[in-house]
Amino acid sequence: MGQIVSQPARRSGGLTGPDRFSRITRQIPWPVVWFTIDRLSESPLGRRLLNRIDRNLPTYIAAMQRICTALGWPREQTEREISRLYRNSVLQSCLLCRSALLPRKQLAEEFRVEGYEHLVAERAAGRPVIFAGTHFGVNRLFPVWLARQGIELLSLEGGDRMKKLAIPVPETLSTFELTSGFPAQATLAALRKLQAGGCINITAERMKGFDQQSSQQIGRAHV
Repeated sequence: MGQIVSQPARRSGGLTGPDRFSRITRQIPWPVVWFTIDRLSESPLGRRLLNRIDRNLPTYIAAMQRICTALGWPREQTEREISRLYRNSVLQSCLLCRSALLPRKQLAEEFRVEGYEHLVAERAAGRPVIFAGTHFGVNRLFPVWLARQGIELLSLEGGDRMKKLAIPVPETLSTFELTSGFPAQATLAALRKLQAGGCINITAERMKGFDQQSSQQIGRAHV
């Protein structure tokens, strides 16, 4: 069943340990992290190392290989796609870790959010706010960044990436994992939050067909 969870610090999960991983990623300048992961994703030995950092990667890669095979892609194209998946997944993991654990001053130096004043104005007026984003990229980081600013947020996601990576998150961030067989449960949780004038985040995953025009994140035919 889907549930709202506020994640405390923990060591179980996909990484070799949040303390160790965060110590590594925080102490290395971001351009160096980017370049290193880009190069590691291209070689078998580098991928073995990345698999040890994020133990969820082999599952993602196996699924991508099945998709590429089903599509009939040639080996070269499949290899490029797998390299891209390694690079994107590990970079995202690093960014999530940095956004959750960097000191406030360093966080402000490395992450810039444009348009934050609009959120401040909406909250000052007592209006609820909905954030909608994509599967990969900044949308994964935004809920953590907002929570670091002291904003209470409910995030509706296909899977709790922070939990899988064993990264501790701020107490102001709650996550609803969309593993429930009753999608309207997510709708009800979101509505309660919005009716109280709160903020919710929706990750655009598991979208339905155009005939349904709805998403599992917010419940079938409810929005």
